[in-house]
Amino acid sequence: MDPTEMTTEIRNAVSMLRRLDSQRQIFGANAHQWTFGPRVSERAMLQWEREQGAPMPADLRAYYTALGDGGPGLNYGVRPLQRLTPYQVQAPYPGASAYLAEARENPEEYGFEEDEEGPYYFIPAERLRGLIAFEDEGCGHQTAVVSAGVQAGRLVFLSGDGELFDGDTAFLEALHAKFQKHLNVFARLQELVDSSCPLEELTSTLREETGEWRGMDLMVSLLSVEKPAKLFGSGSQRIYHGKTQIPWYQSVLQDYRDKRS
Repeated sequence: MDPTEMTTEIRNAVSMLRRLDSQRQIFGANAHQWTFGPRVSERAMLQWEREQGAPMPADLRAYYTALGDGGPGLNYGVRPLQRLTPYQVQAPYPGASAYLAEARENPEEYGFEEDEEGPYYFIPAERLRGLIAFEDEGCGHQTAVVSAGVQAGRLVFLSGDGELFDGDTAFLEALHAKFQKHLNVFARLQELVDSSCPLEELTSTLREETGEWRGMDLMVSLLSVEKPAKLFGSGSQRIYHGKTQIPWYQSVLQDYRDKRS
């Protein structure tokens, strides 16, 4: 699937998820709100590329010019164009294994340590090259793409601790797969909500079949029911107390089924 087809499907998926996830319960949705910024003009994109001295990878370029200047992504949302973090984009990306080897050879410079859990090292930002960080994952972690060469557009994950991890997919492919998974979860959830199974069975079935653990939260989002602040808190002050919250989820499910009968 070429970038044009991919961005069309992603746009359609986001439109559906904006409706299905009405209460923004999917991770990161509170930040991006299932909404794209205005599309980046070709003129603005060319200006960015001139400033960097290199073209933007096709996948990331397609996102900005066909979808918008920031919006739904793999985590908290793709940053606007002017908030991208480029790391020597003209240079080739050596790969995480090369950085690990470099750290092993220079343990004091990179703070290299290794134990039974694996290696630890810190790559200073000025040593990073051939990457464009485009999204925050939280806790200082970033998602990036390779900026040039045969691997251009391939995902790379930058740990807030200074380590790197190479992804095995390109950006648009990963985004398309993630959104399709969300849609599949909501489709199965709708079937379970429309059945007669109790809440506990609903959540366990969804978890076993899709790997989704937050079935109750997605259920109220699907049914467009707002969580009461008295029970769940609000903003950064969240309340987690199953003994009082599960009966509320059960009542939401029962109210929905009563109205359908």
